Amino acid sequence: MSVLYAHDAFDRLYFADARHPGDTQMSAGAAAVAARQITGGVTVANLLSFAGFLGSQQDGKTMLKKWLIWALLAVLGLSACGQAEDTHPGQPVTKRKVIFKTILRTLEPMGLVVRGHNEYNAAQFRAAAARLQELSTQPWQYFTPGSNYPPTRAKPDVWAKPAEFKQAQQKFITAAAGLNQAAQSNNLDTIRPAFAAVESSCKSCHQQFRGIPH
Repeated sequence: MSVLYAHDAFDRLYFADARHPGDTQMSAGAAAVAARQITGGVTVANLLSFAGFLGSQQDGKTMLKKWLIWALLAVLGLSACGQAEDTHPGQPVTKRKVIFKTILRTLEPMGLVVRGHNEYNAAQFRAAAARLQELSTQPWQYFTPGSNYPPTRAKPDVWAKPAEFKQAQQKFITAAAGLNQAAQSNNLDTIRPAFAAVESSCKSCHQQFRGIPH
């Protein structure tokens, strides 16, 4: 699926300050590389939120963080300029990308809570988990024959190995349902492993079925 590599790279940058507040070893070039990995699933609002988060930290004025913010914004701008218009019948690539981005926007607030960066609100978390389960079944219908065209990041294996792709879909759907069920407990200790299972399903699917844009 098309969520977590954007998510792996975004998560790595978004929470770098909390995990390693004194680490300023990442270069601007490395930041730009990471930014290129995430722009397919991150909006301007995400990046502005990211910039605000960094600015709120005690060492938010470091050169590293300035480089990170500007690299992310610049790469996003270049990426947007290069987007190919989807003129194919039914626009299957556009439709599945919209759903995947909605999934990402649904996951991000839950991730902030699970990692302890935002306060846990049980009702809000339950609503987000329910929404994720609803979304989890929606993008797959748009992986139609002949829909491997720019700006897709789907690998040919999506169509060459349909049984394995179906298994990857089901793993995510099952994990999303598990997170929704765990959210009903109103207990973060129960929720955290369920959320980790969702992230794992995204990552494993991306490793096999998601590549660079073409």
